[in-house]
Amino acid sequence: MGDKVYKIEININKSTEEKGTLSGDGVPAVERGVKSPRLEATPKMAAGIAAAISIAKNMMAFATSSVEMYTGNSVAQTQINNIMTMAGTAVGIIVNPWAAAATIAVSVTTHALQMSNEVKWENKQAEMTRRRGGTYLSSTAR
Repeated sequence: MGDKVYKIEININKSTEEKGTLSGDGVPAVERGVKSPRLEATPKMAAGIAAAISIAKNMMAFATSSVEMYTGNSVAQTQINNIMTMAGTAVGIIVNPWAAAATIAVSVTTHALQMSNEVKWENKQAEMTRRRGGTYLSSTAR
């Protein structure tokens, strides 16, 4: 009854600038020389998007960092912090692997320095406790 057959061409090749569109004759618009309209981002649009992302990021950081304050559950806070760190690292690897590798290296180095500092202070505290208690083998306090 005069029904037309429509063919949809889907082009997922990122190297081409034009994409196929629906046409009545089954020929993709790219083959007919028709360019598809594109949405061009203006600087104001980019600034608005950046501001929205910044606000969302700040809200997410506040919500995830305040769990312990509102619930008193430090274990849940630590788990949330670890999950957020892993998610950020995963996104970083997807977006820019080299920058993510540098970020991971800095993060590991910072963590190692913090752990070293903690051990140093715990050792100093233990030494002071031993001196006060006189538990050194060569202690003259006994």
